[in-house]
Amino acid sequence: MCLRDLIFFIAMVIIAIAGLGLIMPVRREMNEKKALLRELQLQNEALEKEIAELKKENSELQNENPYTLQRAARETYDFCYPGERIYRFPKHK
Repeated sequence: MCLRDLIFFIAMVIIAIAGLGLIMPVRREMNEKKALLRELQLQNEALEKEIAELKKENSELQNENPYTLQRAARETYDFCYPGERIYRFPKHK
């Protein structure tokens, strides 16, 4: 190997190391963005499910479904039949 080939090889190694130094932060940021995207997609799915449930309940309330009206009155306004007792438990998160 002559001196010229050695210098060329060393220059290529330096360029490769510099390239890796530039690529690694971009790669790390891309992985962080992918993780954030996945988290937001999961939140979106949960919210879409909640919206569907609320639309269904809204439809039942507008159609005056007796069971749904009674449940809404009990949960929202603490209505109960004479002789019944209402028990409240703390919600765990």
